[in-house]
Amino acid sequence: MTAAKVFDLPISGIGCGEIKIESNGVFLRVSLTDGIVDAGQLFFDDVTAFRFRDEMHSRGFIAESYDTLFEIQESAWLKELIEIEPEQILGSVVGSRHFVVFLSSNGYLEVIAKTVELRPCKGGGHAAV
Repeated sequence: MTAAKVFDLPISGIGCGEIKIESNGVFLRVSLTDGIVDAGQLFFDDVTAFRFRDEMHSRGFIAESYDTLFEIQESAWLKELIEIEPEQILGSVVGSRHFVVFLSSNGYLEVIAKTVELRPCKGGGHAAV
Protein backbone atom coordinates (compact mmCIF):
# COMPACT_ATOMS: atom_id res chain seq x y z
CA MET A 1 0.00 0.00 0.00
CA THR A 2 1.29 3.43 -0.92
CA ALA A 3 -0.13 6.78 0.07
CA ALA A 4 0.16 10.31 -1.27
CA LYS A 5 -0.26 13.43 0.82
CA VAL A 6 -3.22 15.58 -0.31
CA PHE A 7 -3.03 18.48 2.20
CA ASP A 8 -2.47 19.35 5.86
CA LEU A 9 -5.41 20.37 8.00
CA PRO A 10 -5.23 23.81 9.68
CA ILE A 11 -5.05 22.27 13.17
CA SER A 12 -2.78 23.78 15.83
CA GLY A 13 -0.35 21.71 17.86
CA ILE A 14 -2.88 21.20 20.65
CA GLY A 15 -4.85 18.71 18.55
CA CYS A 16 -8.10 18.48 16.70
CA GLY A 17 -10.54 19.08 19.55
CA GLU A 18 -14.15 18.39 18.62
CA ILE A 19 -15.33 17.01 15.28
CA LYS A 20 -18.81 16.75 13.82
CA ILE A 21 -19.50 14.22 11.05
CA GLU A 22 -22.59 14.65 8.85
CA SER A 23 -23.72 12.68 5.82
CA ASN A 24 -26.78 12.60 3.57
CA GLY A 25 -25.73 9.53 1.59
CA VAL A 26 -24.09 11.59 -1.16
CA PHE A 27 -21.70 13.87 0.71
CA LEU A 28 -19.80 13.64 3.98
CA ARG A 29 -18.94 16.80 5.89
CA VAL A 30 -16.49 16.80 8.80
CA SER A 31 -16.48 20.04 10.79
CA LEU A 32 -13.23 20.60 12.70
CA THR A 33 -12.01 22.70 15.60
CA ASP A 34 -8.49 22.92 16.92
CA GLY A 35 -9.84 22.96 20.45
CA ILE A 36 -10.18 26.74 20.44
CA VAL A 37 -11.45 28.00 17.08
CA ASP A 38 -13.21 26.52 14.07
CA ALA A 39 -10.67 25.11 11.64
CA GLY A 40 -12.99 24.50 8.68
CA GLN A 41 -14.68 21.53 7.10
CA LEU A 42 -13.54 18.55 5.10
CA PHE A 43 -16.18 18.12 2.40
CA PHE A 44 -16.24 14.79 0.54
CA ASP A 45 -18.57 14.57 -2.47
CA ASP A 46 -20.04 11.57 -4.27
CA VAL A 47 -19.31 9.31 -1.30
CA THR A 48 -19.68 5.55 -1.66
CA ALA A 49 -18.52 4.48 1.81
CA PHE A 50 -16.81 5.71 4.95
CA ARG A 51 -15.62 4.26 8.23
CA PHE A 52 -14.38 5.77 11.47
CA ARG A 53 -12.42 4.21 14.32
CA ASP A 54 -11.94 6.02 17.60
CA GLU A 55 -8.40 6.85 18.65
CA MET A 56 -8.00 3.82 20.93
CA HIS A 57 -9.01 1.41 18.12
CA SER A 58 -7.03 2.96 15.28
CA ARG A 59 -4.29 0.41 14.84
CA GLY A 60 -2.60 0.22 11.44
CA PHE A 61 -3.12 3.82 10.37
CA ILE A 62 -0.62 5.79 8.29
CA ALA A 63 1.68 7.48 10.81
CA GLU A 64 2.00 10.66 8.72
CA SER A 65 -1.80 11.06 8.55
CA TYR A 66 -2.09 12.93 11.87
CA ASP A 67 -4.19 15.97 10.88
CA THR A 68 -3.09 15.43 7.28
CA LEU A 69 -5.27 14.06 4.48
CA PHE A 70 -3.77 11.23 2.42
CA GLU A 71 -4.96 9.25 -0.58
CA ILE A 72 -4.36 5.50 -0.58
CA GLN A 73 -3.08 4.30 -3.94
CA GLU A 74 -4.12 0.82 -5.11
CA SER A 75 -6.59 0.55 -2.24
CA ALA A 76 -7.82 -2.97 -1.42
CA TRP A 77 -11.04 -1.49 0.03
CA LEU A 78 -11.76 0.48 -3.16
CA LYS A 79 -11.04 -2.60 -5.31
CA GLU A 80 -13.45 -4.63 -3.17
CA LEU A 81 -16.21 -2.04 -3.62
CA ILE A 82 -15.70 -1.98 -7.38
CA GLU A 83 -15.86 -5.80 -7.53
CA ILE A 84 -19.12 -6.07 -5.56
CA GLU A 85 -20.86 -3.13 -7.22
CA PRO A 86 -24.06 -4.14 -9.04
CA GLU A 87 -23.76 -3.80 -12.82
CA GLN A 88 -26.81 -1.58 -13.29
CA ILE A 89 -26.18 0.92 -10.49
CA LEU A 90 -26.88 4.56 -11.34
CA GLY A 91 -23.75 6.00 -9.72
CA SER A 92 -20.55 4.04 -9.94
CA VAL A 93 -17.68 3.78 -7.49
CA VAL A 94 -15.31 3.64 -10.50
CA GLY A 95 -13.28 6.85 -10.50
CA SER A 96 -13.52 7.23 -6.72
CA ARG A 97 -10.52 7.67 -4.43
CA HIS A 98 -9.67 6.31 -0.97
CA PHE A 99 -8.92 9.16 1.48
CA VAL A 100 -7.63 8.77 5.04
CA VAL A 101 -6.93 11.14 7.91
CA PHE A 102 -6.15 10.65 11.58
CA LEU A 103 -8.02 13.40 13.42
CA SER A 104 -5.88 13.89 16.53
CA SER A 105 -7.65 13.26 19.84
CA ASN A 106 -10.56 11.68 17.90
CA GLY A 107 -9.72 8.83 15.53
CA TYR A 108 -9.07 7.51 12.04
CA LEU A 109 -11.44 8.40 9.19
CA GLU A 110 -11.46 6.61 5.83
CA VAL A 111 -13.65 7.78 2.95
CA ILE A 112 -14.27 6.45 -0.56
CA ALA A 113 -15.36 9.51 -2.58
CA LYS A 114 -14.86 11.19 -5.93
CA THR A 115 -13.62 14.52 -4.53
CA VAL A 116 -12.60 16.26 -1.33
CA GLU A 117 -12.05 19.90 -0.47
CA LEU A 118 -11.17 21.88 2.62
CA ARG A 119 -13.80 24.55 3.14
CA PRO A 120 -13.31 27.51 5.46
CA CYS A 121 -15.42 27.72 8.58
CA LYS A 122 -18.56 29.85 8.43
CA GLY A 123 -16.81 32.83 9.99
CA GLY A 124 -14.27 32.88 7.18
CA GLY A 125 -11.81 31.16 9.36
CA HIS A 126 -8.53 29.56 8.39
CA ALA A 127 -5.54 30.07 6.19
CA ALA A 128 -5.74 28.69 2.66
CA VAL A 129 -4.27 25.23 2.18
